[in-house]
Amino acid sequence: MVCIAGDDTAPTPKHTAPFWACGHTNFPARNYSSANPAFPGDPPISLSGKQLTQAPKYSGRLGAEYAWPLDARHLKLRGDYSYTSRTYFTPFNELAVSQGGHSLTNATLNFTSVSGGWHAGLYVNNLSNSKVIAQDYVASELFGGPVIGVLTPPRTYGVRFGVAF
Repeated sequence: MVCIAGDDTAPTPKHTAPFWACGHTNFPARNYSSANPAFPGDPPISLSGKQLTQAPKYSGRLGAEYAWPLDARHLKLRGDYSYTSRTYFTPFNELAVSQGGHSLTNATLNFTSVSGGWHAGLYVNNLSNSKVIAQDYVASELFGGPVIGVLTPPRTYGVRFGVAF
């Protein structure tokens, strides 16, 4: 596993304790500092101080894992939580074309052979079934200017199997 913080990438040390937790936060200074870049032929509109498109003011992620060694395998329970503040999808920071602050929670239960030759697990992503807008934009006035968007997946769950060779 690799943790990324800013422009630095460092491998996460292999954890051997039964309980392990990790997290990171991001508080970037991301604002426009000039006139409207979207329509250079139009009169200038100041975007100074507006949040950059698809750049939340802050975000963070926490993860925790607990492992139980069993006879010929390991059992691991893991939970991940992330939070992202309001994200705007246009340079004008319009609320109608934005996603409010939101959180997502995922959980997994994995079995792994001691040799690492096979693994199986259960997973649930978006545990709270949150409706999150991934992309949003205003369509052409020819169609009445509707707001069109793409949502992230709803709650998903399943089983995974794998073999390492």
